[in-house]
Amino acid sequence: MLDPSLCPRPYSRWVAFTSLISHTFTTTAIPWSVRVAAIALLVLGFFFLLRLIRTQRRRHQRPRLLRWHRRLTWGGIALTVIGLLATSPPGVTLATQALVSSVPMASDHIADAIVVLGRGPKLRADRVEVAFNLWWQEQAPRIFLSGWGDAWLMMTQLRERGVVEQALGGEECSMTTEENGRFTASVLRPQGVQRILLVTDPPHMLRSLLTFKQFGFEVFPSATSMSPELSYREKAAIAFREYGGLISYVLQGRLFSRG
Repeated sequence: MLDPSLCPRPYSRWVAFTSLISHTFTTTAIPWSVRVAAIALLVLGFFFLLRLIRTQRRRHQRPRLLRWHRRLTWGGIALTVIGLLATSPPGVTLATQALVSSVPMASDHIADAIVVLGRGPKLRADRVEVAFNLWWQEQAPRIFLSGWGDAWLMMTQLRERGVVEQALGGEECSMTTEENGRFTASVLRPQGVQRILLVTDPPHMLRSLLTFKQFGFEVFPSATSMSPELSYREKAAIAFREYGGLISYVLQGRLFSRG
């Protein structure tokens, strides 16, 4: 196991923010009335700021300003409706499917290692199951667990299933997908590991696959199922956190070649 003290990190506002949003969304019942009000206020507040800017620029163009006012009003209504649809059960299903459809189908590849990413207690059992089956079918000789708060527990569960100690390794440093890739590469690449079977949940697979490719791995996805224990709110939080993560990683250049 990679010693956590060897991988210090700066405080991540993004991790703290998304964790707070996910915790609030998944542990608190949010009535439709509150969702309508929150989305409407956010959208209309954005358009109100735009209106103020345009008012300053076109103070003497009243007819044109009136037309913009109407457009902003209808635009705010449209975005509010879209926001409500996107957070409804069918909307969450479609959003998740869009993420999953972008990932290549899994196949029986032989790899150098199975890399399993942590994702919390409710998704842990499926990861252990998939990793064990891949190892038992001899698709890779070793299993590497990655993730703070998950790696050690998944390793213990794999030992209990009969995976030999020599086949297990991991790191408990990473708290983000970027760190999963970076810390895994720091351990496995010097050992000659290049082809990996990547194990994570379907919504997380696209960002994980792209990230690990940028760290020099040849990646074959081995997605788990989504645990039946997950509530609708938890599935929604996972899906929309992935969209936020993809946008963040693109803006930071984390999904492009690192040269």
